[in-house]
Amino acid sequence: YGVEAASQCLCGATGTFTATRAGDCNDLLGAVNPAAAERCNQVDDDCDGQTDERDALGCTSYLRDVDNDNFGITGDSQCLCAAANPYRAVLGGDCADGDATRNPGQTETCNGKDDDCNGSTDPDGSLGCFTRYRDGDGDTYGLSEDVRCLCTVAAPYSASVGGDCNDSSSAIKPGVTEVCNGKDDNCDGRVDEAGSQGCTTYYLDADGDRYGVAGQSLCLCAPQAAYSATVTGDCDDGNAQKNPARTEACNTIDDDCDGQTDETGALGCALYWTDADSDTYGITGSELCVCAASGTRTAVRGGDCDDTRSTVSPARAEVCDSIDNNCDAVVDDANCGLPTTGWPTFMRDARRSGHPFFIEGPTDTTSALRWKKQLVANTSFDNSPVIDEDGNIYILLGTKLFKLDPNNGNTLWQKDLPATPFPRASPTARVGGTLLVPAGNRVLLYAKDGTLIWTADFGGVASDKVMGSPVVDQSGAIYVVSNTHIRSLGPTGNVLWATAITADTTKSADPAIGPDGRIYFTGTSRVYSFAKTGTKNWDWCPLSGGNCDATKTPGTSVTVNEIGRVLAPMGNTLYLLADAQTQATQVSSLVFTTNGGKLWANLPIFSTGYTCCNPEEYPLATPAGSDGLRALTASMAVEYTKALNKRDQANGAGVYDRDGDIFIGNNNSAQGGKARFSARKNRDAGSNASTGRGTEYWGYDVDGAHIDGAPALGGIGNIRYVVFGDSSGTIYQIGK
Repeated sequence: YGVEAASQCLCGATGTFTATRAGDCNDLLGAVNPAAAERCNQVDDDCDGQTDERDALGCTSYLRDVDNDNFGITGDSQCLCAAANPYRAVLGGDCADGDATRNPGQTETCNGKDDDCNGSTDPDGSLGCFTRYRDGDGDTYGLSEDVRCLCTVAAPYSASVGGDCNDSSSAIKPGVTEVCNGKDDNCDGRVDEAGSQGCTTYYLDADGDRYGVAGQSLCLCAPQAAYSATVTGDCDDGNAQKNPARTEACNTIDDDCDGQTDETGALGCALYWTDADSDTYGITGSELCVCAASGTRTAVRGGDCDDTRSTVSPARAEVCDSIDNNCDAVVDDANCGLPTTGWPTFMRDARRSGHPFFIEGPTDTTSALRWKKQLVANTSFDNSPVIDEDGNIYILLGTKLFKLDPNNGNTLWQKDLPATPFPRASPTARVGGTLLVPAGNRVLLYAKDGTLIWTADFGGVASDKVMGSPVVDQSGAIYVVSNTHIRSLGPTGNVLWATAITADTTKSADPAIGPDGRIYFTGTSRVYSFAKTGTKNWDWCPLSGGNCDATKTPGTSVTVNEIGRVLAPMGNTLYLLADAQTQATQVSSLVFTTNGGKLWANLPIFSTGYTCCNPEEYPLATPAGSDGLRALTASMAVEYTKALNKRDQANGAGVYDRDGDIFIGNNNSAQGGKARFSARKNRDAGSNASTGRGTEYWGYDVDGAHIDGAPALGGIGNIRYVVFGDSSGTIYQIGK
């Protein structure tokens, strides 16, 4: 092929003019001519005016790719030497050539399109799919082993959580309450496990005695191993012989698991009685069936009627001491001293005779303070403590009534009274524990627990008040003296009768009952005698110029002796009167002159009636002055005098114990009041009768300046004590 512009008409080929046809477009390259095949070499090989045109040798098949996503439409292609819009994709499979986000190179996404052009729209596992478990029973829990990731929930693949262990029952699935039914309700791999609904509490019963251990339990659908008991109470789960069903026996083991070993009533027990006084006889009614003797429960027989005295038991002989020594319910023999049993007023001579209470006081030669308590600060204690049949101590102080524990002085209870009592009036304890308490112009009856039973209010003006302690006779009648009347009260506090009198509101007037039931008391310059019906028998006063001697004013209450004689302290003189039915007869008198000698305290009397059958009586006077203790003989003579300060106003009375020992308080001491204990010890006839008279054993300094009240004697087991108060409002107990 030659170049058309360079031709010659020749007879024959000459030189380079050899071609007989034109059309060569590049006469430098022999491979370029109209007969050559077009190649992809950037040369117009076939001289058609085009270079590397479509279908040239060496061309590449490009697919139509309008959206330029590198994926073309399969079947729509051109073979080109180079990609040319829109044929530029070498990969086919595009299913949406107008959407570059859809081609085989895309990840299938939950969007309602066939993103990867595989012919499937939103198949399982598409991006953004939701895991769904097969939930054939519609309980929102599917089978963990049958799961699909779906773009759209399709039944039965509707559950978002697996774990269902029974896809045919909607009642069985995770999270439900396990029920005792033989099924794995909550799909935790366990059937009827501990704590299932409807379970029963089973306790550990290692010894198989059907009683379990409290605190070691499981709630089970059925017993499992040692957790088999449905009741607790086992105290030893290693011993089947110890459980609440066993009978307690005397074997040092807590058989019945009640926390006690060999308790009262155990199998094999024996009767033992309380024997606090170690006389081998127990107090009647105290017997218990126990496994062994312990403490004071040592007696194997009963019958003791006083467990505080070893000299009282069925084995003892009866003696004349106003005590039932042989426990036969009969006290002493006829005409043998003053009987004290059977009187409604417990441990206090109902006749106000001043006789001792047949209690042995503390006999130690040195004082021993057991306790002291200040009850009402700076309030003078002018009366006497009262000890009931149980040994409790009652104190009337200021406007308060206290019940104290004799062991430590602690207050068991206290009561505020509705009115202020007369300072020298004491409560009266009755058999059974009731307590008569004067307060203002009232008398109140309290039960032993402090409950107010009744109040007898006598009215009158503000200055009217009960002037002494009530007294109770053998029939239970109550007698009360105020500054205007003497009254008798019934058991409910009702006034049986009232008789007007004239009494001094500054002096005490404890009524006293004579052997024949007559009532004696002091008033303004007078001594009164009344019948128990309320009729006045007589009144008496020492005369001066035909009138009552104004210097002989009673400073305290009368005392009645065993044969009904009346000891009347009036001014500085002690008168002994005999009751002649309608009048009084003066038997004798004794004048005290030292330091004025006025008598301000009741006279106690010591009687030899508990040691012999022809008793003698010895009064104890405490006139004002430095020689404030005068022990008198039975004939009213001064037997001895003891130096003891007694001030010229209310001062403390002394008391005798059963042995004749004297307990008394001091006044006006520079060191404060002092409790004194002196011995008389002259009760035995013979050459040693005067030995020890007035010997002072001890004195105890108290906090207050004065002891104006009387002491009281008591006992706790083998301890004997004296209890008293002082002007600081403090109560003391001394004894051993």
